[in-house]
Amino acid sequence: MGGAGQMGHPQAALVLQPSICFIDTLSMQTRDNIEPGGDFLSEVLDTMMRKEFIGDRYAEQLINKVDRLNKEQKAGVNTIEVMKALFYVKEWYGEPKRATKVPLYAHPLQVACLVAEYCPHTTTIVTAVLHNMLQDTAFGLPRIKKLFGPDIAYKVEGLTRANTDRKLSAAEAVYALYLHKKDKDILTVKLCDELHKMQHMGNLELEERQQKASETFETFMPLAADLGLYKLEKRLQALCHSILCPESMEQKTSEAPTKATFSLWPGFKIN
Repeated sequence: MGGAGQMGHPQAALVLQPSICFIDTLSMQTRDNIEPGGDFLSEVLDTMMRKEFIGDRYAEQLINKVDRLNKEQKAGVNTIEVMKALFYVKEWYGEPKRATKVPLYAHPLQVACLVAEYCPHTTTIVTAVLHNMLQDTAFGLPRIKKLFGPDIAYKVEGLTRANTDRKLSAAEAVYALYLHKKDKDILTVKLCDELHKMQHMGNLELEERQQKASETFETFMPLAADLGLYKLEKRLQALCHSILCPESMEQKTSEAPTKATFSLWPGFKIN
C-alpha cells in the first residue's frame, strides 16, 4: 500500500534520540540471543520500548498479538525486535494520515498482525512491519541491514521490487517473487498484504473491486493453497465471493480447505 512518496521524520535523518541509540546498541548486541522472558537486559529493554507505544492502538494491537502467541503457542517471537521495527516505522513515517484519518504506518502494522497469525516467526513479522519502508520513506536498505540483519533486508528488498515495478500486475509481481526467491516468508507477507487490501476496498468503484477480486481469486488463492495456508485461502475466497458472487454468500460453505483446481506454482517447495 505504497505510493505515498518518500517520507521521513525531519529530525530522524540527521540525529536519533538518545533513547533510540541506546535501544539500537543493546538490541543489536543481543538480537540473536534474547529469548522472550529471558535475562535482565531483555526485561529492561522490553519495559523501555513498550512505553513508547502506549495509546497507539495499531502498535499495541501487534504487540498484544505477539504476546499472546508467545504465551499460548510458545512461538518464541522476539518482541524486542518487533518493537524496534515499530519504533522506526513510526519515526520515519511521521504524522501524515490518510483521508480516513488513519496513520500511514497503520497498513504495515495491520499486515504484520495478519502475518503473525499464519507465520509467527520474528523474521517474518519484522519483515511485514518494514515491508513498505523502502518505497515510502528514505530509511534505506543499508540501515535495515545494519539494524535488523541481512536476511530481513533481503526480504524487504524483494517485496519492494515487486511493489514498485509498475510494469507488472500484482499477480505478475508475486509470480516473479516465486520464480526468483522461492521464499515462504516473502510470499506470506505478500499474501497478507493482499488480504489486507481486499479487506479495505470500500472506497473503490465496483468495477475496480471486481477486477481486484478476480485477480486474487485466480492468483493469490492458489498460492495460499500451495503454501498450505488454508485458513488464509478461505478468507481470501470469502472476500472474493462477497464481491464477485454476493448472492452466493447466503449459502453455507464447506469448512474443508478448498484446494485449487489449478496452480501457478508447480513444484513449489516450502523452505
